[in-house]
Amino acid sequence: MDTKQQQETLNYFDAFAKDWKEKAQGQKVAKVNVISQRNNYVLEVVKTRVKNSKTLDVGCGTGELVHEIAKLNIPAQGVDFANEMIKLAKEIASKENLANTEFVCASIFDFKIDNNSLDVISANGFLEYISYEQFDSFLAIAYNALQKDGSLVLGSRNRLFNIFSMNEYTSNEIANHNIEKLLNEAILLTKLIDPSDLLKIDAVPLEKPDATHGNTGIDVSTRFQFTPAQLAKMLDAKGFAVKELCPIHIHGVSPAFAAGHKEIHFNVSNLLSQVTDDDKAGRNKLIPSASSFMIHAVKK
Repeated sequence: MDTKQQQETLNYFDAFAKDWKEKAQGQKVAKVNVISQRNNYVLEVVKTRVKNSKTLDVGCGTGELVHEIAKLNIPAQGVDFANEMIKLAKEIASKENLANTEFVCASIFDFKIDNNSLDVISANGFLEYISYEQFDSFLAIAYNALQKDGSLVLGSRNRLFNIFSMNEYTSNEIANHNIEKLLNEAILLTKLIDPSDLLKIDAVPLEKPDATHGNTGIDVSTRFQFTPAQLAKMLDAKGFAVKELCPIHIHGVSPAFAAGHKEIHFNVSNLLSQVTDDDKAGRNKLIPSASSFMIHAVKK
């Protein structure tokens, strides 16, 4: 652990491993299951690929995604630096007799991966907890590990949502004169057909490396946000081409309203999510209204 951000992250996830498992398994009442939505998108990518000899989930937590991929008879590996998470992941795999799973407690930056050995690498709830320099290193690791046309599937907190959240995040973007650029990107997404057009957007600057964020239920003070255009450009620079986006945790109402009307938010959000399952072409239109999103890129 070489940063305050990562030490806070490790402390949180080690302490809340059991609670995280309950969230992932949908045991929290009237709460949008973000973990499940992200995992389901990765599974969608895996199922649509022609070849899947081996997959890796980075920051695998209690292993739900790895378990589900293994059930498709695909060898699946998970790595996470929180020991309590890995212990639970192994226990579940053993209980369900999932022999084609492997879980390793390690940092991805210390983890040995053979070149061109993987078809899919996923990282959900990971980017927000690492520095920009580490993200750059991670993309290099992923590029070397993936076979040509291999899939890199990332989950990200959505900075475009700051336009619509109507809270301190919105106030910060106004104070830093970022609203116009965020709005322009949001408008383009409502009519985006070719993901390569993301590279043409004049995106807002990245957040400051020492940025701190309001607590949204996870006790880590720095949790970076990105826009789709920001990530598309960073991926392109490292040899990846964006193939698709998918909104996660869509908001039909503001967070302030949702906090006092959890059942309404839960039902509306889940309904909108179900619509995107049937209307993949309409997913981009909902990205600005989602608090996070998935981005699927392939190795060029």
